[in-house]
Amino acid sequence: MIAVGRQLWWGWVLAAINCFVILYIAQESGLRGLIPANIICLAIYAKNTHEWLKERKSER
Repeated sequence: MIAVGRQLWWGWVLAAINCFVILYIAQESGLRGLIPANIICLAIYAKNTHEWLKERKSER
């Protein structure tokens, strides 16, 4: 979370990988309640990354 807060690329990548791992675990273990929450997290990561890229483009 610290890396994401500092807008470091590896933080975003690590967070997304973590979401995919949790989705896999949820599906394999039958904990279906984790799936919607992680899909929402992935959408938030994608939106934040898009906003971050727009900010970086406007700074140049």
